[in-house]
Amino acid sequence: MENLIAGFQDILTPANIAWVALGVTIGYVVGVLPGLGKGTAVAVAIPLTYYISPLAAISLLIGIAKGSTAGSAVSAILLNTPGEPSSAPTALDGYPLA
Repeated sequence: MENLIAGFQDILTPANIAWVALGVTIGYVVGVLPGLGKGTAVAVAIPLTYYISPLAAISLLIGIAKGSTAGSAVSAILLNTPGEPSSAPTALDGYPLA
């Protein structure tokens, strides 16, 4: 149990939360662009992770992946062009409502 608490203490530091926020911002911007998905964004960001700590690097990559998933819904709703295959149902339902 103490290992679980120690893990949460390591993850929930302000620095790691900032890395997640930066990753979500980058991922959201990449996700909005049609044709660029989370795989591309994570692949481009991997060289950046060599210069930061492993926990911060994983936080950044998770933030990019999740932000890109959320960002792909924007292009699916506004442009009727899903950025990822998982956004196709969003394009079918969201575009007529926009």
